[in-house]
Amino acid sequence: MNEVLEGHSIPWANCVALAVDNASVNLGARNSIKSRVLDQNPSIYVLGCPCHIVHNNAHAGGLVYSEMSGFEVEDFCVNLAYWFKSSTKRKNMLHGKWLSLDLAVNRIVRVYKALTSYFRSTDEKKARCLRLRALLEDPLTEVHLLFYQALLPTFCQFNLLFQRQHPYIYLLHGQVRAFIRKLMSKFLKPAAFRTTNLESVDLQDQENQLPDTQLGIGLTTKSTLIRLHEAGDIPSGDVTKFNKVARGFLLRSTEYALQKLPLNDPLLPHAEFVDFRQRQNSHLDDVLYFVQRYKHLLPFEDPREQDRISDEFLEYQMLEETDIPDMVWKGALNRSLTTMMMKKRLSSLTLQTCLTPPQRKGLFYLRTKDVHLTH
Repeated sequence: MNEVLEGHSIPWANCVALAVDNASVNLGARNSIKSRVLDQNPSIYVLGCPCHIVHNNAHAGGLVYSEMSGFEVEDFCVNLAYWFKSSTKRKNMLHGKWLSLDLAVNRIVRVYKALTSYFRSTDEKKARCLRLRALLEDPLTEVHLLFYQALLPTFCQFNLLFQRQHPYIYLLHGQVRAFIRKLMSKFLKPAAFRTTNLESVDLQDQENQLPDTQLGIGLTTKSTLIRLHEAGDIPSGDVTKFNKVARGFLLRSTEYALQKLPLNDPLLPHAEFVDFRQRQNSHLDDVLYFVQRYKHLLPFEDPREQDRISDEFLEYQMLEETDIPDMVWKGALNRSLTTMMMKKRLSSLTLQTCLTPPQRKGLFYLRTKDVHLTH
């Protein structure tokens, strides 16, 4: 990294952010890329891979689910995929691409009856076939798959936030909390977390728990569970156990999210002022946070310059939607308002790795080339 920066005559002071994978060699407290980079410039914002965190979040819940229920959704999908992959005749029964666990589960649920019929009728004696047949003959397998079909989109939708082309770091503070609240809402009473600091919510307190009949496991999951129970295919004990397993998944997923997601990152709440929709809920201190953090790139320490920043921030707060040209709104359909040219000057704060230091005329002078928030 030093060689590349020096080769392009870029000082470490111009580097404001670094995105790396979550391995300890990258993010460890000692002798890691993060620690060495911060030695060069303590103001650099270092962020691990959020997509990996969300993946691990769902996986952590899945591990508890498989330990409590004995059903491993990944193994089931992989075994099924390999069984049909090895035969052109069998493959024609699925017509599916196994791009992700979410897609795989959805595909299996759609053809579940056909799969069950196939494995019941086949004379194959291979071990994989026998395992799959036993699972598909178990009524609870359908319930397990429906549970994952209902729950996995919560993680996938949150993960999509980190896969957008345009920078959306200013959304993270709110979206991380919304994601955790969504997980909590599936097994906790709203009063337990609605107005409380998320980290202080007692996830284990029985007074906070929703009853089994109100768990957020998906309407189809619930109706199928009831139907199979009323038909005598699933005994009451298995219904109770399933609800306990589902609660275990939700509890562990929420615990993991609270532990690993950047709930207390000081930069993220300040970055929200860049969102045009949050302008009236933001404060001048949010702007000054970046001025103080990146003094070399935002040299606005003179009292008169800070007064000008204050005035321009107040103008920004008073902007109405009608002040924005129609052409900007049209171009903003699939991106944030704040990444577009506005009629009045908006933020030129940039959070991208290795910025060159152009002399900016004012904090709220906007050039479309400059507005990037690294992800």
